[in-house]
Amino acid sequence: MWHPEKHEAERAEKLILTGKLSPQEKKSMSAIIHAHKTQQTRDWLDRAVLMALEEKYKGQLAEL
Repeated sequence: MWHPEKHEAERAEKLILTGKLSPQEKKSMSAIIHAHKTQQTRDWLDRAVLMALEEKYKGQLAEL
């Protein structure tokens, strides 16, 4: 299990702000943010999704 840290939750928030995420991707990022705020754990797969989306949308993230 994985405990999202502050910087990971912030990265998830930035991904949501791009406006490019599918509903499922947005749900995953929201779950990461919620888990950080409530000190819950997430599956490692969610961290992998976060990293993959950062790579996919790195151009849009640079503009924020």
